[in-house]
Amino acid sequence: MNDINKIGRNISLISFILGTILFIGFVISLSGTWAFFSYFLVLIMIIINLSFLIILLYKLFVRKDGRKKIIITIFIVLLNIPIAKIYELGFFILLNTIQLTIVNKSQETVRNIKIQGCDEKYIKQLEPNEGKTVWIFIPYDCSIDATFNIHEKRMKVVIMSYVTTMMGERVIYEIKNNS
Repeated sequence: MNDINKIGRNISLISFILGTILFIGFVISLSGTWAFFSYFLVLIMIIINLSFLIILLYKLFVRKDGRKKIIITIFIVLLNIPIAKIYELGFFILLNTIQLTIVNKSQETVRNIKIQGCDEKYIKQLEPNEGKTVWIFIPYDCSIDATFNIHEKRMKVVIMSYVTTMMGERVIYEIKNNS
């Protein structure tokens, strides 16, 4: 009976560690391929955890001894559900967010950078070789444009002509002298 409890706790621990590694890997990479791979790995972990949970519930109702340990193991297995939901929320937030870094590669200060489209962001100014990152939420199909002052004139550029939900990524846009 102790073996089944030990296996259940090990499955829970491995699921938690693997889920955490997958989430951290996605946060670092923001890779769609990583998210796709993680999705299927998480599905496999869910099937394994649910299968083992069914075995534990069966043992709980069939056996008269060791019920307290089985209940504790069931509780440990069930703890992964809210943790997985938190990771899932994090995945969806990041998949619906563009991390846009605007870098001033020109020799002049760029002022009044207004980013529009999916979301509105504002950067007061960027000195030469300075960069700033803004997080842009993608609520629907849209584009990401920017207007800014450089060389005493107002410029307008298209940073991304089309973005849609579940298309989150990191983007670097460089403002150059010939922008």
